[in-house]
Amino acid sequence: MPDTASRDRAAAEQLKNEGNVLFSKGKYGAALERYTEAITMSPGWPVPWLNRALCHKKRGDWQKVMDDCHKALLLDSHSLKANYFLGQAHKEQGEHERAIALFLKALEYGREEEDATKDAIWRELAFSKYTLWQEQSKQRTAEHAVLKDRLRGLLLKEHAFKPPGSLHRRATRLCCMQGDGMVRGQSSLDEAAQKELAALDQLFAEVEAKRKPVELGSPYVCPLTMECFREPAVTPSGLSYERSSLREHLKKVGQFDPVTRKPMRESDMYSNHSLRSATRQYLDDNPWAWGDIC
Repeated sequence: MPDTASRDRAAAEQLKNEGNVLFSKGKYGAALERYTEAITMSPGWPVPWLNRALCHKKRGDWQKVMDDCHKALLLDSHSLKANYFLGQAHKEQGEHERAIALFLKALEYGREEEDATKDAIWRELAFSKYTLWQEQSKQRTAEHAVLKDRLRGLLLKEHAFKPPGSLHRRATRLCCMQGDGMVRGQSSLDEAAQKELAALDQLFAEVEAKRKPVELGSPYVCPLTMECFREPAVTPSGLSYERSSLREHLKKVGQFDPVTRKPMRESDMYSNHSLRSATRQYLDDNPWAWGDIC
């Protein structure tokens, strides 16, 4: 005869299944109630916590999503869904740095999950990375503008330079007081100041140019998806493709390399860890590139 714990778990599974049926019909409130009952019957089982978090997500209640995901993570710290849903909640709250850390965990824990799940997480990660870059870039631009103004002011002060509108009056006054030699000296100072100001402008322009998006580096782009690699796989021909896209090509198009057209099977492809690491480094160094993924 089953013990109490087994009976409670069986009842919780029944309630969870009922909740799933209601959820599939879009009845999120009713599904939420079933999942809550399942949690009451078996609080140590993470599945109903995650299912209830998904209901909260559908209803836009992000704080409750966080609460249920934290409970699920206490029961299973390596849960892909708990990290993923929690990351989404932080993203919706504008907390992109925290969201990024959670999406990366979800991708790491979900190495063996189906590609559709990982692709969704990857695009959520890209959105948070790109949004964070935009926010930081805007802040840096404002900070650089203030710094540039301060440096210009110091240069102008050092050269006793005044606004162009007062230059003629100042030159005339100096000419009357001290003769043409002094004016020529003052003009020389003005020329030196202008050179330094031009150099300052050039320096800040170069810094700004380095932050502007350019065309994606081709070594990091899959020739099938035309997006940055996420999980590249290399073929016997030595060419790399996004693993999921290559697998789809082999199943739907034919058993051959997409570019060289040399015969190959799925078992012939291997993960290209070096390219994966290089692509991640490229994205970290050029965070604007995340915008082409999300």
